[in-house]
Amino acid sequence: MARVRWWPVLVTGALALALGGCGGSDHGSVDMGVARTGILQLASRQYRGKATVGEVKCPEDVPLEKGRAFFCTVELDGVPLRLVLRQTDDGGDTHIAQAESVLLVPQLDAFVARYANGRGRPVADVSCGKGRVLTEKPGTRVRCSVTYANGSNGRAVIGVKDTKDNYVLVSITP
Repeated sequence: MARVRWWPVLVTGALALALGGCGGSDHGSVDMGVARTGILQLASRQYRGKATVGEVKCPEDVPLEKGRAFFCTVELDGVPLRLVLRQTDDGGDTHIAQAESVLLVPQLDAFVARYANGRGRPVADVSCGKGRVLTEKPGTRVRCSVTYANGSNGRAVIGVKDTKDNYVLVSITP
């Protein structure tokens, strides 16, 4: 069986790594068992205590070819996170990176509340999603409902900046 070497590339909340030795099948294809195991271990380490890591899904057969890219998904609290895998050589060495950003809903809620409270608009409740995890493409906007302490309602919009789990408050209405 192929040996795997791990090199975390990004540690800012995003999944990225290089897998060495994903080749080794008799018919010249990427060893998907090694890729799935690597993805599962990295996601478990990255999101420990924040989300439950579930099933990893990858194509069954990807030919060995430098530069060839393919997609896998890993479930975080049942929400699929899309990953792009790009072969760095003809031997199956593969770089894995997120194709989407992982947004932890409790952190988004707290972010919006801190912003509003810091500007003299006390918040009673913020809801940026039903579960604990959202996966979104860069450029996507997430809408949050805001209930202020005085009983009025508003909306906050959060913009997803990149695949490294960075976001920004675009707007908030009273």
